[in-house]
Amino acid sequence: MFSPWELGPTVEISGYVMTSISTLVVAVRFYCRTQVAGKLKLYDYIMLAALLTTWGLCVVNHYQFKFGTGQHAKDEGLPPDPSIVTHKLLVGSATAWYTYQIIYTLALALIKFSILFFYLTIATTRPFRTLVIISLVVVACFSIAFLFINAFECPRQPSFALSPAIFGARGRMKCFELNRLYFSQAGINIFTDTWILILPMPILVKLRMPALKRISL
Repeated sequence: MFSPWELGPTVEISGYVMTSISTLVVAVRFYCRTQVAGKLKLYDYIMLAALLTTWGLCVVNHYQFKFGTGQHAKDEGLPPDPSIVTHKLLVGSATAWYTYQIIYTLALALIKFSILFFYLTIATTRPFRTLVIISLVVVACFSIAFLFINAFECPRQPSFALSPAIFGARGRMKCFELNRLYFSQAGINIFTDTWILILPMPILVKLRMPALKRISL
């Protein structure tokens, strides 16, 4: 669809499409909750907050690509004094990326919270309820930790993360190594996602209902 060095539009379009589908699903759920069940519960509001945060990610993504994140520098079309434009792009890119890190971590936490709080409503046994509560605590602890690590990725001078110099002087300012941080965060997220997925399976298997309904649930 686009040149190899201009994948931003593809990512942005994909983000908007998938988030729009999520919005439709949540809207249908809210309709069913209000019209059939008669009321909304805590996990519904958390789900709505997660959806709004995900839309926030789409907006931040737009500004990331607007400021050239992920693109190779090109010489064509630069003004006579490109240093001014380059500085503005770097400031915008640093700010957008910093904001993205915070909102991304928050969005993941809210999505997991909405699912786990829903699990609490179907917890009919003490062991399952205990596991859900432990999962909530673990997700909360890791989410808060990563929020603080991302927010203060440059402990000596937190505001340095918002400056263009972050792209070339990260080591000199003793900022956290992002590659290690992101791989650690990804590993923990994959583990918690998988755990949340399989957590209710023993209960679902024991439900007395037609197989098709059980699979759907």
